[in-house]
Amino acid sequence: MRRYTTFFVLFCLFLLSIAPLHAQNMDMPLLVSTYGEIYKVQNGELVELNTGEGYSYSPDYNPEGTQFAYRTWSQITIDFVAQQVEEFGTWGGEGELPTDIAIYDLATDTYTVISSQPDSADSETLLRGVRRSAPKWSPDGTKLAWTEVFPVLDEAENFAEIYSLVVYDIATATTQVIAEGLPPAMIYSIPHDIQWGKEGLYLHIFNYLEDRVGEQFIYYPLVAGNGDYSIFFDTDEANPASISIFITTYNDKEVFAVSYPNGTLRLISDGGQYEDLVGAAPMKYSAFTPDGLANSMVVVNGNNALSYTVTNPETQFQEILVENAYSFDGIQISPDGKSVAYINWDTGTLSIWTNMEIITLSTPINEFGNSDYINDIDWGNQAYRIIQS
Repeated sequence: MRRYTTFFVLFCLFLLSIAPLHAQNMDMPLLVSTYGEIYKVQNGELVELNTGEGYSYSPDYNPEGTQFAYRTWSQITIDFVAQQVEEFGTWGGEGELPTDIAIYDLATDTYTVISSQPDSADSETLLRGVRRSAPKWSPDGTKLAWTEVFPVLDEAENFAEIYSLVVYDIATATTQVIAEGLPPAMIYSIPHDIQWGKEGLYLHIFNYLEDRVGEQFIYYPLVAGNGDYSIFFDTDEANPASISIFITTYNDKEVFAVSYPNGTLRLISDGGQYEDLVGAAPMKYSAFTPDGLANSMVVVNGNNALSYTVTNPETQFQEILVENAYSFDGIQISPDGKSVAYINWDTGTLSIWTNMEIITLSTPINEFGNSDYINDIDWGNQAYRIIQS
């Protein structure tokens, strides 16, 4: 690692906690997702979890760290892929394939599917097969939310897609459609990513509007039917599509943050107002241990990518951990605030930093004899604070 000579001042912080802390499972294992399987890190090795027959991915811990929700291929998707491989020797397509949502319980090592496919879904064409985004837990752990894309043929037999936002209640095991007819994505069958803060649900959509390209921000209060609004930002050469999104607190107010390749950090409040910060960056830490020694700044670099940095506990300087990364989620802080796990994006491997020492874990070998590429990790209750010069 080399020292990161930045003008950010580590003590000019705006502290936050994006979720109330529950009974804390400080021993929650690091979750690792490869192309189709979910693992937990145990004694320095990846242990595969039985999450279903299909491709499983996008794990998200509940606030207590006892369960996680995830996406898993639906049976119609498994049948479709098998048919494609039999006929053409491979499979592919645009956008997401139909997925179910499931919850995995770490105490019992069992999973429960909570949202599956409608009976009308066609396994040959995948028409009317629901595509779902990564599920996200509410801050109090009582609900889950995700977006859905429902492809249909309209009255004129033209292809169309219906975009919706849904919330699942854990206690009643019921799903409620909060919004239907959301703006579409630029690419077919890509459900919108969401963030769930203390104040409400936040959606960020990259799409077209009146022949313009831009980004749309939509906010839904936690109380259903309490209103919503949408604002649209034009995308131009100086401010292209965002790199990543997250929720934080700024000036004692919850904001939805959008990071851009030119280094701008756009903060949007629940009232639709926004402020662009230059010379600012988020620092990621565990909400379980906000004063823990392990944390990481996520900085936009000259390659229009992200750099992960860590604080040297002896010098208190930030030092580069990963030069070119592509996701804020690719780095996770341990619940005890002592370690940092991160994806090496060029190799798809997983490394863990602890007190300036780094270990890299062996990755699983897939059916073709190659190492699987790690594309997602989760260590629960991550939070951000904004650092400014």
